[in-house]
Amino acid sequence: MATVTSQLARIPEEGYPAPVPHRGVARVQFNANQIAGYDILQAFSLVAPYLPIMIEDIVLDITEAFSGSTTITIGTVGADVDFFMDATLSAATATGTKAMRDDAQPGSPGHKFTAADTIDLHIGGATPSVGTVDVYLYYALLGGI
Repeated sequence: MATVTSQLARIPEEGYPAPVPHRGVARVQFNANQIAGYDILQAFSLVAPYLPIMIEDIVLDITEAFSGSTTITIGTVGADVDFFMDATLSAATATGTKAMRDDAQPGSPGHKFTAADTIDLHIGGATPSVGTVDVYLYYALLGGI
């Protein structure tokens, strides 16, 4: 199992002043050339001074279906690997747009982070030979609220 951090997206994007309350969207893309089966892809870094932060939605846009038995769950390392989205909803072997709000996981209604963490894609199954996913994180910086 590898942990991939080369595509780590900062929240908010570089240069945005903090901790000014605002809503935003961050995006990161992964493709089959960057991942292997059972990788953990650290997609979004939630760090001070951008805490607390409310995760309002996470959307997967699978523009090229992943091959074989590849699965994707969205969660956090060391906690619940499918806290936001399970493999059934993400359906990595089919193209389309999938939103965490359509799942029934503990974090699917939204979640407030008050401590530093990362939001991760957990890759299961075989190493894919094809596949591309854009991951969109809809968030609200609460600015000490």
